[in-house]
Amino acid sequence: MDGHLNYIVTRIIKEVYPLRYYHINRAMGVLECIKQEFYRRVAAPYEDTKIEQNGDV
Repeated sequence: MDGHLNYIVTRIIKEVYPLRYYHINRAMGVLECIKQEFYRRVAAPYEDTKIEQNGDV
């Protein structure tokens, strides 16, 4: 599943951004923002829940 998702996202980015350094750099920035948003909205709340359940390290 992870490889399939990677393939789909890569194909989308290749279709959206022309093959130039400027656009590659922009795409990398978008991916970084996606990563941070996912962490903020999904991973961090999950970690907070687990800390409440099991205690902090």
